[in-house]
Formats: sequence, C-alpha cells, structure tokens
Amino acid sequence: MSIKLSLISTRPFYVDFYRFLNEHRADVSLVQVVDPQSSGQDLGELALGVKSGLLVSGNESLSYMSDLKPDVVATFLPPSIPLTAYARAAITAHAAFLNIGLQSSKEFVEAFKESR
Repeated sequence: MSIKLSLISTRPFYVDFYRFLNEHRADVSLVQVVDPQSSGQDLGELALGVKSGLLVSGNESLSYMSDLKPDVVATFLPPSIPLTAYARAAITAHAAFLNIGLQSSKEFVEAFKESR
C-alpha cells in the first residue's frame, strides 16, 4: 500500500523530491504539491519534462486537502513562511504532520499554541 503524501514546499525541493520518488520507485504517492509562492504548473513537466497530471497548487488548495485523504502532510519551507495554516489543514485532514523544513520547532510549537 502506497503512502499518500501532501507536500508543501517551494521549488526546487518538490522538483528534486519528485525526481527522487520516480528514480527510486518509492512506495509514496504524491496526491498534492502546494507551493505558497507559485502554482499551476505540471509537476512531472517541471521535474522530468513529461506531464504527470499533478499540478502544483497554491494555498487555496488547503481547503480541499481532506478530500485528497493524505496519510502524511510534509512541509519543507523557509523560516519566513509560517506553518500554522498547514498544520491545521493536516489536522483537519486527519493526516500526520511532518515539518522537515528549517523552522525552529520550539518557536513553531509556541506560535501554534498561541494561535489556537
């Protein structure tokens, strides 16, 4: 059974990640790629030059994340981009939330607590 992953990142990370999954035949299925800074391009075309049908979406796609039923929501974002909305979307989708980015975990946890 493939793990369904919603990846929230900026380019070039999601492009390299897609190439890695393709090359290693990992048992991970990308169901969503969210880039807070740009959207609308086909991920396969960006990464491999071949359309995949998976379009990079913007933050507006957080509203339908639950419909995609990801098992895991992973973020890899620069510290300047807050994580609160992404953590909430993951919780709403009943998915595990994994921050593999550069934010300070302690600062994120405190900010998330304060925002509730």
